[in-house]
Amino acid sequence: MKKFFSITLINIIFSFSVIYAYSSAEHNSDLIYLFIDGYRQSNEILNIDRQCKELQIISASVYFTLDYCDTLGNKVKGERLSKYLFNNQIYVPNMDYDILTPGGNTHEKYTHMGWNYHNYTKSFGDIYQSKWLKRKKILIAAVNLIFDFSIIDEQRSLSSVEKELKKNYTQFLTIEKLNYKIGSKSDSLAAIFYYTHILGDIQNNSEITRNTRIYLDELKKNLKHHLIKVFGVIKYYKQVDLVSQINIKNYDNNINLEKKQAQALLISLQEAFPHLLENEKFYENTNLAAEVDKLM
Repeated sequence: MKKFFSITLINIIFSFSVIYAYSSAEHNSDLIYLFIDGYRQSNEILNIDRQCKELQIISASVYFTLDYCDTLGNKVKGERLSKYLFNNQIYVPNMDYDILTPGGNTHEKYTHMGWNYHNYTKSFGDIYQSKWLKRKKILIAAVNLIFDFSIIDEQRSLSSVEKELKKNYTQFLTIEKLNYKIGSKSDSLAAIFYYTHILGDIQNNSEITRNTRIYLDELKKNLKHHLIKVFGVIKYYKQVDLVSQINIKNYDNNINLEKKQAQALLISLQEAFPHLLENEKFYENTNLAAEVDKLM
């Protein structure tokens, strides 16, 4: 009986280590590394996400977009983070109906298949395609709150009402009130944060989880598209050519190679991203840029 109990306990512990091997703290750190040049090599900057409200908002929004599900721990965390986002002008839809997905190692099937993935309806029904679009809007709203894409006027001119809303944040942000369209720069920047999260997950892939996420070769193509959309072709190839640096192929059963390539791709992105942000008008005059400068 004792032997059976020990084996069962080991199996339970192993299962949780597989599913939740990449922690929220690690995901938050991955996002921080996008903004802080040299942060990975420095021990002086500690708990930066707690010091910088804008990074907290991005992290919380990424969590709701990708990882919020119906396990008890996630629901408790969701309640806390939804109140935080609400207090910072970002509305989280009804968490028990509008965005909730099943938990455990299955939740990624509903959120980790790609930023513009359109087959949730085919797999799970219309309700989960609708939930995915609502989850995306949380992260897109955060991007529009923190970064100033209105000055780019990339899709259309904002009305005077929208400009005032963007300036003062006097109402809760919704996508319809901002300059957001699929294919816009704000959409692509949100996608970059989305894929940064998944690259962390892929580093801890198991045979169970590798088929619940977008495949790495497809992720890489999508990431390149969104980087070029935000920063342009010339700047992209000057700072980082992720395609030539890492030759990602079909892995067959080589899951360890997949993990190493995901890690290399993430580090490459993190090393280039602070330089990509330099002189970008949507970033340079934001509170986030000012907070990052204080910590450099």
